[in-house]
Amino acid sequence: MMDSINNFQKTFFKKHDYYKVITLLLQKGETVEIPLTGHCMKPVLCEKNLITIKPIEAEQLHCGNVAIYHINGRLKAHRFLKFITINGKKHILTKSDRRYDCDCPVPVSDFLGIITRVKKDNLIINYETKKWKIINMFLGKFSSCISFVERPAVFFLRLPRRCAGKLLRAVTKSADVRRMH
Repeated sequence: MMDSINNFQKTFFKKHDYYKVITLLLQKGETVEIPLTGHCMKPVLCEKNLITIKPIEAEQLHCGNVAIYHINGRLKAHRFLKFITINGKKHILTKSDRRYDCDCPVPVSDFLGIITRVKKDNLIINYETKKWKIINMFLGKFSSCISFVERPAVFFLRLPRRCAGKLLRAVTKSADVRRMH
């Protein structure tokens, strides 16, 4: 049964663009479940997590929701921060959890929905519970501060490992030089 489903998917997506199909389903009001790609929302969302996307109207967005929108033929999942108006048109302002700065404003017409559920291995996280609504709101409100602290912390935690690696390479290189003589 699984092989026939996999074969169908391979055949279907050879003929049809994956992102266009997902976009059309969301635009028609269908909830979809797809694997996440990319690393910009780590550590909350990781590559290959199975995400459930629910189409909603842009006006229903709340700070911290993980918004799904299409841009340049691809889908993006970034945290919604707020609405802004540019030349009289409404846009959403989003940000990756791993970046300091915001993304370019996205026209509301490119917005498709929000992530409502995440499957990580055997763990299922329901973003529609009160607990996760508060967590996501906090992440949306303080996103720039979190990025500002997280990046240097990761750098300093990795620094000893990098230095140790360079030191090990230098020692082995000098030992190789001594062996050659």
